Amino acid sequence: MRLIRQSLSTERPQAAPVQEQSQVAELAAGLDLNMQDIPRAAPRYTPEDLEDIRGSLLSGIKQRNKEKSNAYSEFEKLHRGR
Repeated sequence: MRLIRQSLSTERPQAAPVQEQSQVAELAAGLDLNMQDIPRAAPRYTPEDLEDIRGSLLSGIKQRNKEKSNAYSEFEKLHRGR
């Protein structure tokens, strides 16, 4: 058992050396990252496009609800007389 433990302990990979914090801090200080300087892609939709989409969705929902309401009214009319 002792030989197995020794062989396993010698075969373990060694941890990679860790950079000192001062080196990391120096590298970070050299990089002046400003989020506003990063180029951004143009928006896919303009606010006007979004308003048009919203309006068409709402009108579609209203139309569907109106059709369902009319269908229910017709159903009630047909079945009241029975």
